[in-house]
Amino acid sequence: MRRVPLLLGTLLLIMAGLSACGDDTGAGTSFDGDTGKVSVAGDFGKEPKLTFDGSLSVSQTKVDVMSEGDGPTLEDGDAVFANLYIANGYTGEQAASTWDDGGRTTMIEVADNPFPAFKEALAGQHVGSRIAVQAPPEDAFGEAGNDNLAIAGSDTVVFVIDLVKKLPDSIEAGKARSPEGGPRIVEKDGTITGLKFTGKTAAINKLTTETLVDGKGPKAKDGDTLVVKYLGQVNGKNEVFDENFSDSSRFPVTLGAGGSIKGWQDGLTGVKAGSRVLLRIPAKLGYGKQGSGEKIPPNSDLVFVLDVLAINN
Repeated sequence: MRRVPLLLGTLLLIMAGLSACGDDTGAGTSFDGDTGKVSVAGDFGKEPKLTFDGSLSVSQTKVDVMSEGDGPTLEDGDAVFANLYIANGYTGEQAASTWDDGGRTTMIEVADNPFPAFKEALAGQHVGSRIAVQAPPEDAFGEAGNDNLAIAGSDTVVFVIDLVKKLPDSIEAGKARSPEGGPRIVEKDGTITGLKFTGKTAAINKLTTETLVDGKGPKAKDGDTLVVKYLGQVNGKNEVFDENFSDSSRFPVTLGAGGSIKGWQDGLTGVKAGSRVLLRIPAKLGYGKQGSGEKIPPNSDLVFVLDVLAINN
């Protein structure tokens, strides 16, 4: 359940469906590449219109703030819900757009993954801004390119990003309940570090979602993306097999889109933003008979504690 591949997978699932045009009014900018040129037009919140003059190729990332918002400033390690448009500079064709999904936002982190260009483009920007970026292959999809988006490893990529909402890095967990019947949640300096099982642990026969902090945000439903902090252990074992509480990353889970175990897909449905939940997951809704790596043997029941930082509904 590693973060980088699943983040990209979630990004592509959210941006499935490749229609062609965008809005042709409002703010605009243009980039001259080493070869070719692109003009970008359109207001924040509306799908942009890109016009290419020749095949665009650049050797370094270039960033333009098309319109500046007055929201919070983004810093290294922050995350934001954003609308995102991607175009292939070589062909001049749209590759993907969140506007094809009705403008449902996706999560972007101000970090080198999945695209190095994002960190350079977004650090220091304000929520409410529209940012246009042209990136050489090494700052976008790399030498491998992306077959799903018809982007080759040698193609320059153009991103248009609307910064919609800065995401929190934690929830209000001061009055968190302890799980009924265990395990005990172990914390150090306010950060969850593990689950402590004691005595004989009963097998998990059905999926349960226990709310430890009842958030005040919207409930998650099919199609929504939840941004979470999580920690997981095999039921009865005092060894963490995966977590992201100890770093600044956040993990996106899109309900109904796959990309995570069924225990997460079903167990997180109906959970509210701002909540902390404990998921007890039978093996059949986890990694089943095959297990996963050395730390999750076949037929392992799983227990996760998750903080739901935000939901994009």
